[in-house]
Amino acid sequence: MPFTTVAFLESVDPAGVFNALTALADQHITISGDDIRVPTLNQILAVAAGVESAAAHRARLVSPSLRRTVNIELTPLNVAAAGAVEPGSPQAVIDFRRRPIPLVVSENLNAEVLSDPVAAQIQWVTVWLGDGPPASGSGPATSRSWCRT
Repeated sequence: MPFTTVAFLESVDPAGVFNALTALADQHITISGDDIRVPTLNQILAVAAGVESAAAHRARLVSPSLRRTVNIELTPLNVAAAGAVEPGSPQAVIDFRRRPIPLVVSENLNAEVLSDPVAAQIQWVTVWLGDGPPASGSGPATSRSWCRT
């Protein structure tokens, strides 16, 4: 099953309101500022987010098709205070592989965070997209279970 990874990252102080993070440039996707254009691999398989935790902290995914029902509020989060948020150990990842969330191809996807640090902090969201649920199999999972050979 093919999949891809897209991400958002910004050093920001949202001051207690939702703030869109900057989309990270990559050759395999189209971005414009905070927007990632949803590729043909348009189903959300998993999401991880890192948000500063000094005060209220939340993260969500936003797109036109998600707004028809509800924007995806991300929980659990990787959190840290007074510094760049790094993945936890174990990393907090929201797993949608059994029931991927479909997006519309070519719509814009945004990641927003709400926090209130003392100063701007690096905050991020990573999204794994695929073409549907991974095929189930028996035996231990391997890195190849997510890749088509």
